[in-house]
Formats: sequence, structure tokens, C-alpha cells
Amino acid sequence: MRGLWVSYISLNMSDTDYSEKAFREKFKDIISSAKKYDCNALFVHVRPFCDALYESDIFPSSHILWGEQGAKASYDALEIMSKMCEKSSLQLHAWINPYRIRTESSNFSLSEDSPYVNDEALGVEYEGSIYLNPAKKDVRKLIVDGIKEIIENSDEPPKVIDYACGAGHFLNEYASQIKKYVSKDKLQEYYASIDGIEKEYRLSKVSKVSAFMYGQDDINI
Repeated sequence: MRGLWVSYISLNMSDTDYSEKAFREKFKDIISSAKKYDCNALFVHVRPFCDALYESDIFPSSHILWGEQGAKASYDALEIMSKMCEKSSLQLHAWINPYRIRTESSNFSLSEDSPYVNDEALGVEYEGSIYLNPAKKDVRKLIVDGIKEIIENSDEPPKVIDYACGAGHFLNEYASQIKKYVSKDKLQEYYASIDGIEKEYRLSKVSKVSAFMYGQDDINI
């Protein structure tokens, strides 16, 4: 795999008219850059600030695409990117920031539909920035529900990668969690879309053994 990371900065539509056509042109240029450098995968920011670059019932639309968080979304950017990547023979990996709500340098206002605005107890402030607090049970559920929403709205298994997977605990936990939402006949296909990278040889073998012991043999380490 040779991947290109596409941060929310690269998807910022503030220099356009915020139209779907303009977004398609911007993403077309990103695909061209990926092809130029022989990449076969894009890791694209789809939730940078407790928001969504896709149709969501949980998170507000992102100011990155529409200028204002919570603005009415006129298209589903994730669906468009997925189809454009498929047409260009590129893998698309959804990149999620599970905790960040806004930073000290953020120049946007939070939407009234933001989970944090609805319940400030979900977050914690640190040096001018705001993050969801994973110590809270409701926050953990919010994060899991957000991932579940993406999975259920997709026709294909989501591709998951941990590029410092150690002994594989996070991968095992993810694989265990999706069993609640995926039918048994599709479970192995979902496992095969999970990748772990570990440069320490012995740890990588521990990770592989762990996957085997959990019945998650198809996880790629």
C-alpha cells in the first residue's frame, strides 16, 4: 500500500463557491496528485472537528465544506469521494478525529447541533482547545455510534488501519465491537479490511497470534 493523507486543510472550500461542482474539481486534483506519486490509497479526513463530511444524524455538517458548521449540506462528500476513488482504482480510508471539537486557532463557531453544545459535560477544555472526554461513558458511545453510522451507510466494509498496532489490542477490540453490527456471513470480509502495522518484529507476531486467538485470523498484520 502507498497512501496519501488528505487532511481537512486540503478539502477546505473557502476559496470556492461551496458548490458540489467545485468540490468534485478539488478532489479530482487530489486524485491526480495521488496518481502522480503512484499512490493506491487515500486517507481522507471525514470528521475533523466533531462534525461530518458526510450525511449524518449524529454530527453537524462541517464548516470545511459549507463555510459554517451545521449549514445545510447540499451533497454527500464521502459518497462522492468513494465513487471517484473507485473509478480511479484507489482505496478510500475514512480518517476520523474522534476527540477534537475545536482548537485555539479555530476560526469557526460551533453549531447548535454539535454534541458538545448540547451537553458541555461531554468535553474538556485544554489550553484554549476543546476535546471530547473519553472517560465519559456517553462520549465512548457517541464515538462508537458515529463509526456505526458510517458502516451502516456503506455498501463495503470500512478499511481500518493502525500504523503502530503494537500487540494488536485496538484492532482486536474494534473487530470485537463490529460483531454487534455485522452479519456472520460478512464478518470475515470485514476482518480482511483491518490492517495493522508494527515495525517491532516480535510485537507484530504477538499481534498476529492475538488475532488468531480471538478468531480474527483475517486481520492483516
